[in-house]
Amino acid sequence: QHNCFCGSQQCFPQCCYPKPHCKCPPGPRGPRGPRGLRGPKGEGSDGAIIPFASGNTLVALTTVVNESNALTTGYVAAIGFGETQNGNTFGVGGELALAAGNMAFSVPRNIRITDITAFFTNTAQLTLGASAIQISAQLFYSPATDIAFLPLPGTRVNLTPVLTGVVPANSVFTGSLKDLKVSVLSGTKLVLVFFARLVSGPSIAVTITGNAGAGVNIA
Repeated sequence: QHNCFCGSQQCFPQCCYPKPHCKCPPGPRGPRGPRGLRGPKGEGSDGAIIPFASGNTLVALTTVVNESNALTTGYVAAIGFGETQNGNTFGVGGELALAAGNMAFSVPRNIRITDITAFFTNTAQLTLGASAIQISAQLFYSPATDIAFLPLPGTRVNLTPVLTGVVPANSVFTGSLKDLKVSVLSGTKLVLVFFARLVSGPSIAVTITGNAGAGVNIA
């Protein structure tokens, strides 16, 4: 049996073999190695989707013959996240006159709208003759310090096919806008509106009821 001496600088090997009787101190830390290569770039995000659905209340649209003076010519519907607000109208210049209640939401940051897809399904058969009616969905906006809602340019989705002749119940009308670059500032209020308008043929007073929904992609 040997008495081992482990100093701060050395440890006698003969004392540590075959079975160590002392623990040598670690050596000084080596220099930092070179920086590794940058890893591959991750996949970009496709953005976030804002969903809209009419919920349990049926959407009720009446034909709008003249959108610039539609206050007495038709009702439009605002839909939110599972709820519908009927009885809204368009005022002079296309301004949205909301009925009691609120379907708008506030944007918490600057965003860019890139895509919109919408659909409508009628719940009752329609007889329109030679009149042709277009159902559309569009976002309306109001600045943070205002209460008036105006059409957001570039966001109108015209659903197809156009309604004409006899339209069976549960027909589906769809439309999409792709690769948009519509900027919206933080604090802006947005609301999605569905409306019907006469695009050709004789004027006709008709109420179209159904279910509606949409998705708006933002970046």
